[in-house]
Amino acid sequence: MYRIVFTMVLASLLNACASPQQQAQVAEFRSWQSSRQAQAMAGQVQWSVYYSELWGRMNQLPHNPQKPAMMASTAELIPIARSYEAGRITKEQFEDARRIIISRTNQEQQNSLQRQQSINDAQAEQLYRIGNQVMQPRNPTTNCLTTRVGPNTLSTNCN
Repeated sequence: MYRIVFTMVLASLLNACASPQQQAQVAEFRSWQSSRQAQAMAGQVQWSVYYSELWGRMNQLPHNPQKPAMMASTAELIPIARSYEAGRITKEQFEDARRIIISRTNQEQQNSLQRQQSINDAQAEQLYRIGNQVMQPRNPTTNCLTTRVGPNTLSTNCN
């Protein structure tokens, strides 16, 4: 499950505000990642090779605010995978480490996205207020209401 969330977050972040060429590059990356990750899970490719290639391919992707954190997590997973492949840690230890790193990265990304959304909301609110101020007339017209209060008496109230 963490792999799916990790992949979905990565894909959505990399697609945000991208040109058609960049979107095609990201789509090719996602396809490669999905295929290569399946190979690693099936034991056809060593995990350290997968993570090394993943880091290299992420490095070539368009800039994204989340990219450094994703690359750092991937770089952190490379020596852990090598330790697993060398028999210094068990498969369970490797899986636990992967799960922790990916979970931490996902949480960091969620926090970052929430901070960015708060900034966007505050900017939108400020623009809304500025727009309302601009739309206010500089010299407001006076509105007056005249009512008859007696046979020969009128009352006028202006604001």
